Amino acid sequence: MRKKSHKKVLIICSLLFVIAGTVFLFQFLFFYKWFNNFDVHFERLMIQEGRLPVTVTMYGRSVDTLSGRIAFYTADERLIGTIERSWTGWELKIDCILVGSKNGWLVFPYQISTDETSRGKGIDAIPQYSRKGLPALYESENLTDAERKNLKRLFRIVKTEQWLPDFFGSLYHQAVSIRSFEPGAEYYLYISNDGKLSLRIY
Repeated sequence: MRKKSHKKVLIICSLLFVIAGTVFLFQFLFFYKWFNNFDVHFERLMIQEGRLPVTVTMYGRSVDTLSGRIAFYTADERLIGTIERSWTGWELKIDCILVGSKNGWLVFPYQISTDETSRGKGIDAIPQYSRKGLPALYESENLTDAERKNLKRLFRIVKTEQWLPDFFGSLYHQAVSIRSFEPGAEYYLYISNDGKLSLRIY
């Protein structure tokens, strides 16, 4: 009786393994085909040279802290989120995930920190512009349903950086920082044609 029971369990486990492997294979083929058409999916949304809807306003500096506000907007310039506080340190940093192609760049602010912040302990920026699975930085009245769907799919991949173990690899990050600033002035996040991030004053 036990042998039959063990055999049954083995058959069920084998079937589950085959099903899981088949699902994974189809998912892999789907994403492979989708990424091969990346330029088509995001052709109108990629930025080659220009500013992103993220601004930084630094209020001032004390002995060992600095204070400021980071604001996130839609592509239509509607405010969607802010981080306003004081930080320990002398240099404010915005770590971003960049996705590039021959048509330009998509940028996803990932973490806010300073030169005094421990590795991986910065403020999570993604909740500030994540709206129902969409990276609202790219939200616009001109977005098509297909573009919105593809943005959500790409954003799901970007957000795996929050929980996927390091040994699986990492997406492409670039940090931009501000140390010397004009108090009260608003700086915007800018990306150059070659994918270099900077903060430029309005």
